[in-house]
Amino acid sequence: MDFSYYKINKLLWRRSKEDGARIVHEVGLSMDKAPPALPAPPSPVVKPPRQPKPDPMIKMMDDIGKARDTFSCFKTLLNTPDPPKAPTGVSMKIMRLRAVVLVGFAAIGVLYFGLFNRIPHGTECEKSSSPDGIYIAERCFLEVQSFRSGNAKYVGRLFDAENGKLLAEHTFITPVPDLFWSPGFRSGEPSPHYVGPSVNFSRGGEDGDGSDISLPPSGWDRLLAARPRL
Repeated sequence: MDFSYYKINKLLWRRSKEDGARIVHEVGLSMDKAPPALPAPPSPVVKPPRQPKPDPMIKMMDDIGKARDTFSCFKTLLNTPDPPKAPTGVSMKIMRLRAVVLVGFAAIGVLYFGLFNRIPHGTECEKSSSPDGIYIAERCFLEVQSFRSGNAKYVGRLFDAENGKLLAEHTFITPVPDLFWSPGFRSGEPSPHYVGPSVNFSRGGEDGDGSDISLPPSGWDRLLAARPRL
């Protein structure tokens, strides 16, 4: 019985502890078939060249830089504020209470500045009666605004001559205070129009600067004059 070279090798490989050895009798080697090709030799392992050892001084400086960066990151983490927390029921009540308090203070401020007359009475007051005897005007000094320009703050008041009721009150600033009655006149600036009777508390006053009160006083002037005085 002839076996090829491959079969002889297979028979020898089948030895194991579990199967035991198989005895093959009258085994001969046949040269009719070529032996299998030998395995290719392993490729040689090329080791990378060894890197030169770094300078100790450079390595120390690199280590110091890494430690500094780590400390900087840690410091930034400590200084970072915590994210805002979602408002809970208690915090929502506190926020609403604060809003109510702020609105209350704002309302008190509006009432104080809008519903009460805070203009002081003034000093060095001068009074004058209208030519028809219906009104009495009064001008009082309040305070100096500028010593260089001579501007001072005054208050002009208009009263009912019969009962002494305050009808109008204006504050104004002027360097030349005065008190006189105007019967009205026609003005050509900026366009021709008629300026009604008024009482004036300043010479050279401009329209809208508060230095005059029209006669009779407007409803807005009467409303402001009716405010209680603090």
